[in-house]
Amino acid sequence: MNNLEEYIRLNREAFDEQEVPEGNLMRFEERLAGQVAGRKRPSKWLRFAPVATGITAVAAAVAAVVIFINRPGERHKDWFAGVGNDQLEICQAYYGKMAEYYETILNGDFDGTRQFDLEAIAGEGIPLVDQLPDEIDPETRAAVLKEYYGALLDGMERLNKIY
Repeated sequence: MNNLEEYIRLNREAFDEQEVPEGNLMRFEERLAGQVAGRKRPSKWLRFAPVATGITAVAAAVAAVVIFINRPGERHKDWFAGVGNDQLEICQAYYGKMAEYYETILNGDFDGTRQFDLEAIAGEGIPLVDQLPDEIDPETRAAVLKEYYGALLDGMERLNKIY
């Protein structure tokens, strides 16, 4: 089917040379008018159903990740032991450990189902380090980064145990 679609796309002008046979356009319009008149038109809000479904799915995934990461009674591992308060060192430690988990988890992902779970935990549109205001002192920035990235690594560790 892809070859046919590509052929049509490459030769579009050849298909546009001929006129519609006389009377066909009127028959199509009559048929279309009969179908619309015979049926109730769907609500214009139904056009947004796929978007609403997608937003609901993303919200559910985010909620699952938050619940998964913030389960009570579990101690957080010190992921940044030996790492100072330099945000570059914190980010390098985080991304290095995250890469290890990605490799381990995706190594057994034969059907591609684990990729969504990994992206739900680790996917960042804008990294946190870029979102923090410049007015925050370096020690507070480091503490925020360590707590946030540590919680994400906790989630990856739990995910790794599941798989």
